[in-house]
Amino acid sequence: MLEKTRLLPFNQVTKNKTRFSDLSGLKDFFLDEKKYTLADMPYKDPYNIFKMWFQEAKELSDLINPLIACLATSTRTGVPSVRYMLIDSFNEHSFKFFTFHTSRKGKELKENPLASMCFFWAPFLRTVRIEGHVEQLPDAVADELFDKRSYESQINMHCSSQSERVTSCKVLMERENQKRKMFNPASVPRPSNLGWFALVPSVVEFWQIKQKKERVRYRKPSPGEVLDKLTHQGEKGWVYEYMEP
Repeated sequence: MLEKTRLLPFNQVTKNKTRFSDLSGLKDFFLDEKKYTLADMPYKDPYNIFKMWFQEAKELSDLINPLIACLATSTRTGVPSVRYMLIDSFNEHSFKFFTFHTSRKGKELKENPLASMCFFWAPFLRTVRIEGHVEQLPDAVADELFDKRSYESQINMHCSSQSERVTSCKVLMERENQKRKMFNPASVPRPSNLGWFALVPSVVEFWQIKQKKERVRYRKPSPGEVLDKLTHQGEKGWVYEYMEP
């Protein structure tokens, strides 16, 4: 069983207040007891490495939700936007999330299906950056995933016209009361403008700062690519390279 990273007690963190004005000491707030590197791991594919890191983050009570990630999209002309959001689920093939087709990211994904996602698990000083293309999932799949959401989540989705202007938060509260009267917990339909999407990775980069600034990039090789001495054969169709931090 791999050892878990532990946070310094809060009284130790705050003892020296000057550290908060001098961010150079920020990494000292985290005690990384892990003795393994990515090179030590038995896996040579990004899904299994991500699953292992995610499980360790999930077991750490200091993290609010390890599925919170930053999603970056852009317009057809390359104007970027980025936001933190909750990833619905992941598997060997993709990372799933939902959004409204009328939201900014929904519109941008329609124009430009290329996107990037980044997880940051602060207590471990680890990041995972993912690049790939986004596919819209079929309505039947979206309906199934929506049905698995809690009643509170379903009602909240019905209350929002995401990224649209509103006069005040009071409007949203009134709308919520209306939707609760309209739908009972047993039969809440998916909003017609709400969709589920899947980010299919072509690049997955792991970086753990405490372990000698270890940064490893997994990617799908180009068709017919001949691997050089700096590119290593991974598993399940992936190759990997060690990157300078």
